[in-house]
Amino acid sequence: MTMHTHGSGKSIIARIFEQLIGVPNTQRPKNSSLKGDFNAWAVQCKLAIIEELMQIGRKEVANELRNIITEPFVEVNIKNVTAYLIENYMAMIAISNHVDALPLEESDRRWLVVRTDAAKQPFEFYNPIFSVLRNPDALAAVAYELQHRDIGSYDGRGEAPITEAKVEMQGHATSGLLTWLRDNADTFPPIVNIKNEAGGETKAEKIVQAFLRKSLKGVSLGNHAFGKQRLKLCALNGNAARLQAMTAEARVREYQAQRAAATAEAAAEAGEEAAEDFGAGGDDDIDARLGLT
Repeated sequence: MTMHTHGSGKSIIARIFEQLIGVPNTQRPKNSSLKGDFNAWAVQCKLAIIEELMQIGRKEVANELRNIITEPFVEVNIKNVTAYLIENYMAMIAISNHVDALPLEESDRRWLVVRTDAAKQPFEFYNPIFSVLRNPDALAAVAYELQHRDIGSYDGRGEAPITEAKVEMQGHATSGLLTWLRDNADTFPPIVNIKNEAGGETKAEKIVQAFLRKSLKGVSLGNHAFGKQRLKLCALNGNAARLQAMTAEARVREYQAQRAAATAEAAAEAGEEAAEDFGAGGDDDIDARLGLT
């Protein structure tokens, strides 16, 4: 992954690799494609170039990219075709203008993150560089240099090296979660499921648990069964004694009721907004305007 300032010519790196690998072997999936159900773009793809790795939906994107980066096989899912496995020979280059493009954990071993602080230059500066793309001899020279470059003991099959840019991105992932927790501290109910607030990530669970304990008088209530799920419940804001005196089943019921009330409130707010958009006639009026009556 490369990080760069806007308009400083970062795409030239990806375009040169595209020429070296072959345009027919290269795909440029959008962020929305990476999060979607279908990935026809992965068929016969040897190089995936993500032109702008955005923060929006970055956790989902990171999860989708994990298997592509490290697994020997990848599942191809094409609309109206039964999903099937293909051997994975894919390399990946992601480009971003954002230092928090992906929520990388401290233990991440997949991503090599590099950054340059080069300033944007006039168009005349880039024209000779882009001419390399139209010069077979220049591309051959680049390929030769890459093939014969001394990289010491580095092995691309091992863990990605730690760089200052990667440490910075990992730091933003943590601070982003803490910022969200602080901004929403006054909205937390008496009992919460830490796994839900942390998005299922072990590192995030520790961050959430520490914040709740220090800032909201959080007291762990332990793990609870909830169907096939496991809840990691925590009492907040002075509710520990009351909740600890209850049975595990009663705690789960309170958590369920709390969630149901929050869902109903959100639905009611959405209905009020819709009524304002379509008129003040309520659900019947909305149905009439949409031709549903």
